[in-house]
Amino acid sequence: MLFNGFFIPSWQYDGKTYANLFYSMTAPYTPTRTLYDYTLWQANDPLVHYLASDLNYVDPSSTGLQKSDYVPPVFNVYGWNLNQVGLRYQPWGAIGQMHKLTGVDTNAYNLAFKDSLVWGSDFWNFPVNEAWNPNWLGQVHRGTPWQTIFLKATNVLAETQNYGFNSNLGTNTWMSWTGDTHATDAAWTSPVCDWHLAGLLTALLNTNATPAFFSVNNPNPAAWAAQLDGLTAWTNSLPAAPIILSSNSPAVAALVSAIQAARAGEPGGLFTDVGDIFATPALTIQSPFLDWSDPGPQRVETTDADYEQLPAQMLAFLGSDSLGTVTAGPGQLTVQFTGDSGHVYLLQSSPDLIHWTTFGTNSPVNGGMTVVLPAPQGGGAEFYRSLLVP
Repeated sequence: MLFNGFFIPSWQYDGKTYANLFYSMTAPYTPTRTLYDYTLWQANDPLVHYLASDLNYVDPSSTGLQKSDYVPPVFNVYGWNLNQVGLRYQPWGAIGQMHKLTGVDTNAYNLAFKDSLVWGSDFWNFPVNEAWNPNWLGQVHRGTPWQTIFLKATNVLAETQNYGFNSNLGTNTWMSWTGDTHATDAAWTSPVCDWHLAGLLTALLNTNATPAFFSVNNPNPAAWAAQLDGLTAWTNSLPAAPIILSSNSPAVAALVSAIQAARAGEPGGLFTDVGDIFATPALTIQSPFLDWSDPGPQRVETTDADYEQLPAQMLAFLGSDSLGTVTAGPGQLTVQFTGDSGHVYLLQSSPDLIHWTTFGTNSPVNGGMTVVLPAPQGGGAEFYRSLLVP
């Protein structure tokens, strides 16, 4: 009654009149309500959880930050039962969160953005205690969900679908898959960027002598067949097993023809570097050694390493057209380049890597060519390169 009197001049109680003269007082009852704000963090691949974007939960019906007093549908908050698999977790064969989205590829077996047969974290076959060998480069995790370094010809960014207008299905898929919502930034992390990385790493780490490398632009089909002879390829035809390539087999002839066709389709009809050759579908996703009549075996029998077996082996002997070294001497520079014998190369110099001047032409002898030049005047920098003449 005392609190009620705070709002009226006086009141009667038990035959007496009372008045509340306080200017302020504590309310006798303060109603309260407990609110919960659940934050749900999910990693697609347990090995990829270092960036905030790795934990993005893209879902049109709910977000990573749940509404107050709302129980997230993917686990029991009240019992803290966190052992249920979240929708974000999508290894080979699981599509989870992606099936809720529109304008993305919902194929749970698309090897363009996940490694084949990696059904969960225990299915990785990473190299352990191995000396450097280009053969296992494709088994190194690349830092995006469920993928190792990518040597296959499938380009997820090239996938398109017509929704009444030209929609880039691939870019949408890759942005949702990685959680990177910036289209340009996401594109720079796409799997096909690994093609040139693999070529660069091989050139830096391979201990073979430079003249031993086989040029990716060698135009001689017989020379290519000889290089492929003895390599191991995978076949899923029963009994599924590795097979040894023979230089005079129709399958090897088909591979060589596919490589030549892929090179002819490049600007200037030449591969810029070793990595460009991985765009040849016949080396991986359209291998003549795989039976494509039944998609079933592709889903449950052919591993990522099986697909990439040929490109991984080829990294050991492939080289770009020309690798160069510069040795300084008294008043002069000795510039050396490797190259494919029987071909002509332009030799060029530049002060800034933008403006190039041709100072000669040369043809390699025994896989190399050497030219002696006067040292640059005034201590200025000078850069050198060789270009294969088509």
